[in-house]
Amino acid sequence: MIKKKIAFDTNIYIDILNDKASFSNFINVNTESLYLIAVLLEIEIGAFEKNAKKVIENHKNKLNKLNRILAPSKNAFIKAGRILSIFHEQEHFDLIGLYKITNDVLIATTCLENGVTLNTKNKKDFEKNCHYLKGFKNRIF
Repeated sequence: MIKKKIAFDTNIYIDILNDKASFSNFINVNTESLYLIAVLLEIEIGAFEKNAKKVIENHKNKLNKLNRILAPSKNAFIKAGRILSIFHEQEHFDLIGLYKITNDVLIATTCLENGVTLNTKNKKDFEKNCHYLKGFKNRIF
């Protein structure tokens, strides 16, 4: 049976790292269908505590051994650029707004390209991505 591919958005990782109960259980998270999508940059920025850095490092190593870390491809960058251009032209995003949503658009294009469902708490931005990325799947917490 093929498992549905899933990934967590940065906000899910932050919640896990801030909740001591979840944090201690996270080391043993089931990686059978879990992928790490281009949130590495944001996670590295946000993991300040020594224990959090260790947990994230172990998590990255575990997923790397399973070949489950996905980075944006050239096509994902191109598609993201087109979507950001639409956000600027049709949604009237200024440069600061575009900068704030760039990582989310790259995450969405990478998920779509790899058939991964994104679990996130960022309803507003990812619903907007769904509108412009037909087939992109997310699950809002």
